[in-house]
Amino acid sequence: MEQHSRRCCVFVAERGNVFMREIASWLVAGLQEGGYRAELCLSGVPRAASDRLNLVVAPHEYFELAVDPADRVAAARASIPVCTEQPGTPWFEIQLRSIVHSPQVFDINRLGVQELSRRGLDAHHLALGYQRSFDRWGGAARERPIDVLFLGSLTDRREAVLAAMAPALQSLRCRFVLFEAIRPARAGDPGFYTGAAKHELLASAKVLLNVHRGDAAYFESVRALEAVANGAVVLSEPCFDLTPFRAVDHVVTAPRWALGATCRALVQDLAWQDEVRRDAYAHVVHHHPLVNSLHEALATLVGTVSPPSAPTRRAPRTPAPPRQAAPAAAVPAAGGVTAGGVTDGLFKRVLLGQMQLRRRLDELECLVRHGATRFDEVSVTPSFDQIIPDVSVVIPCYNYGRFVVEAIDSVASSVDVVPEIIVIEDHSDDGSSEMVRRYLATHDWVPLKLVTRHANGGLAAARNLGFELSRAPFVFPLDADNSLYPHCLARLSEALLASGAAAAYGIAEVFHDRQGLLSALDWSVERLVAGPYIDAAALIRKQAWEEAGGYAQDRPELFGWEDYDLWLNLADRGQRASFVPEILVRYRSHGGSMIHTTNIDTASVAGLLRQRYRRLPWPEPAPV
Repeated sequence: MEQHSRRCCVFVAERGNVFMREIASWLVAGLQEGGYRAELCLSGVPRAASDRLNLVVAPHEYFELAVDPADRVAAARASIPVCTEQPGTPWFEIQLRSIVHSPQVFDINRLGVQELSRRGLDAHHLALGYQRSFDRWGGAARERPIDVLFLGSLTDRREAVLAAMAPALQSLRCRFVLFEAIRPARAGDPGFYTGAAKHELLASAKVLLNVHRGDAAYFESVRALEAVANGAVVLSEPCFDLTPFRAVDHVVTAPRWALGATCRALVQDLAWQDEVRRDAYAHVVHHHPLVNSLHEALATLVGTVSPPSAPTRRAPRTPAPPRQAAPAAAVPAAGGVTAGGVTDGLFKRVLLGQMQLRRRLDELECLVRHGATRFDEVSVTPSFDQIIPDVSVVIPCYNYGRFVVEAIDSVASSVDVVPEIIVIEDHSDDGSSEMVRRYLATHDWVPLKLVTRHANGGLAAARNLGFELSRAPFVFPLDADNSLYPHCLARLSEALLASGAAAAYGIAEVFHDRQGLLSALDWSVERLVAGPYIDAAALIRKQAWEEAGGYAQDRPELFGWEDYDLWLNLADRGQRASFVPEILVRYRSHGGSMIHTTNIDTASVAGLLRQRYRRLPWPEPAPV
């Protein structure tokens, strides 16, 4: 093999995304295979020299995190950046501040090359290719227990696409590994896979989904390359460019509206899978090794890197820093003002006062009619007392008669588990109790108990009553306007039994008014104290609920936040929840949902929760 006299230094930010360090390591291995003296550089700054080639991977991170501002222009002039970010993202714009000074630029995607060229840079394509280090498959037969895998950052568009696919995929074994791109990912971050663990995950999957993060038809070629090298068939939305693959032969493509049906058909058609899997693998191994891609790309370079005194291009407009996605429903440090000029806190206190008054009136009416301020009427189906439940599902219902039967039906349709259903009808005035009674009369095979309360006690009290009445060791609180997919309870039970955790939760598909996802991120105490990102819909050990003292029903300030309070309570006790990365729950988003009242004011909750759980690693309050 020809030995090159030129030394190649591949720079990458040590404090940057660990995935970028992986790419840099592949480049070093490919360069060494091609006869270069190559090394990975996690420190130091590129310097111009006739016998040295400096490559900078992920310049949006490297120049911002690893180079002093005073040295960035000289470092950029002495290096060839290898850009990795999608056009249209803030990170793509950030890199322009530095790479505009470089003599030439590489991008791993042709869409990036096109945009950089449009901005006036001398841009060239570096198509990453096959490298033995990320092949955990080798072309041999192996079990693939994961039907559908998705790996990627959480964006609004991806949430909507994955949620729309949920009905088609709900019976398959899916794994949606999502993370928030609000800071560089580190090895070991919850929900983020890297290195051998990522490649083993890909080698365990039949199909890998490629869903665009935004409106640009960008093909995530690196992820696809890793998938193909490990035998996962890539199913993608149509893309601007599929290099180094060909549609149909190596990558299955389908429009957004047909992704779910295509994915299901692909998983069920083993012959189709095998044909694409083997053709794509042979294509990259024999025709697109990384050493060849590097040879082609380096052939486009000028003889030497421009010296520091070389003229530079006019810098593009300085972009704004990236907008970090705020944690879902984050708890702020201070309240706002309503359109009418009344503070959110005052408005919420008025609502809570009205609610408390209504409950006192309910209790007085109950006292007059039944001789006590609390009176509950119980009805059960014959099958309720005939079963030994694996799981109890508690459904509090207040004025959700139009939805509650759908919720009950979804639990009754559960597979591979024996559930009991306990409906706590919390003194509704929409006929909810009568609707459930009619269901009882016509569905005697469904193990169902109805508790009709003659005085409203609130959501936390209703859930606590349901937990107290439950006979199973695992209890699932299900809001009456939501529903479960058939495999939900079985999959969560498996996770609880395997992990020994206090609870287990899956991803919720948001539907009706909008499409999206809830509870889509892995368990993390650091993330939990940033805001309530896990919904109440989870399978909870009854013992853990008892030890935590149940849902807080004596603190009206927590109205609507009782489930978040319970998650914090469990974390404060050193317990955790097991995350099942599948869409298992359907969450109905509608104007009448309790969350709209809950979110009127969050400021009053922040201080209370910090006081209740002082040992948790709360973030510093934002400056006012």
